Amino acid sequence: IIKAKIERFEKISKDIMENVQECNTIAILGLTYKAGTDDIRDSPSIEIIKYLIKHGRYKIKTYDPVGTENCKKFLSDQVEYYVDLYKACTGASLVVIATEWDVCKKIDAVKLKNVMKDLNIYDLRGIIDKEHFLKNNFKIRSIGYKQNA
Repeated sequence: IIKAKIERFEKISKDIMENVQECNTIAILGLTYKAGTDDIRDSPSIEIIKYLIKHGRYKIKTYDPVGTENCKKFLSDQVEYYVDLYKACTGASLVVIATEWDVCKKIDAVKLKNVMKDLNIYDLRGIIDKEHFLKNNFKIRSIGYKQNA
């Protein structure tokens, strides 16, 4: 099971790297393994961030309502931490939604559009209102969802 999880996180990380040029900013929303906790054990975002740091040159900005302090123990200053979701996304070429926090489900596409560099969303939890984002010209990648070109 552990090997399968690691392979899944590596696959997601490679997919991200194929779709975002190096030296660009990636915002990771959600650091905990699930919403409603500060527990980062088995967190997909931690493994994805470690992989991106090891294999690429990206500026990584993070947001989590309660898991940031625990994350700092593992990643320290390798990433930037934000208390505001939209500030974490400012200048990003890609936003990765890694935890199903309510605040992530309710992201305002218009507000996000105004702060991002490139309008790319990778929704690992399948929680965003895809139609809302498509109407605002976002490119969406999501588990179980394939956007028509």
